[in-house]
Amino acid sequence: DASGAGKSLPSLRTFLEEDTERAQFLMKLAPRIRRLETNTITALTHRMEETLKNLQLLREGRIEEGNDQIPTEDELLLMLGHCMRGLALLGRGKEVESIFARIAIMPLIRSKVSMGRLDEGGSRGECAGLKSLLEDITS
Repeated sequence: DASGAGKSLPSLRTFLEEDTERAQFLMKLAPRIRRLETNTITALTHRMEETLKNLQLLREGRIEEGNDQIPTEDELLLMLGHCMRGLALLGRGKEVESIFARIAIMPLIRSKVSMGRLDEGGSRGECAGLKSLLEDITS
């Protein structure tokens, strides 16, 4: 097929016979490929964390949009999407979840949730205030 449809590109997971020249070439490149993958994951992780923090600062009004050093909110969201997609393509979806939870979700929860608010209107451990707490978080 001249269009290449139906043919998939080989990956590092593609089985190769050990005695072929192609397999030997790829085996020589494997350490470089793994190092490049590790460096890419590290860079994407760092960029995602930085982007989430800048987005949070921008939304809290602690930095101003249009500052030469800080991208606009739309640019930050685009960068965030690229980082998430890149990490997911490299099989690091769990890391994306972990970073998002640590940088974006946990600070919100810490600022809104306390044992006093959770038990508000009831006895300790009853969670009578859970409904109002969740409404506050989602609004």
